[in-house]
Amino acid sequence: MYLERVLEDDQAVRDSEESARITMQYGRNSKENRDYVEKQWRMDELNLFKIESYISIFGYPSKAELGEIAALAPWIVIHHSTEMDVRNRNFKHLYKAYLDGNTDDNALVMYLNRSYRMTFREDFYIESPFKAEDEINGLINALDFNQVKEEVLKKSNS
Repeated sequence: MYLERVLEDDQAVRDSEESARITMQYGRNSKENRDYVEKQWRMDELNLFKIESYISIFGYPSKAELGEIAALAPWIVIHHSTEMDVRNRNFKHLYKAYLDGNTDDNALVMYLNRSYRMTFREDFYIESPFKAEDEINGLINALDFNQVKEEVLKKSNS
């Protein structure tokens, strides 16, 4: 129930209709819009603390044991971070969750693509056709996460 509540809190401050209304009524650079975004940032900071604390104690939640929503909460909260140090230090947890089947390839691709855009200020390009695994490995290589990937794989195989 704890992780489900964190996810509820995360989503409660994200309403695309409300965001659009504020932007249309007051403008993107308005105080009202800044207040709306800052409310999200404050919630994101609190939720990140909760998720990182949870993972440090219990590890990434198992979808089979705790359910899909509980397993989704850490990925969503970490994905919302706009700080690369946060994203980098949590990659190992998200990659392990992917390997263990607690998050899917689409989630990991989305996370890595956003990290790539934040780092390089451009979209990642991979020649078609490709599998999700090819995109994941290409992004891991481009983001220089290979050492972390190898460490996670080594721990998973021992």
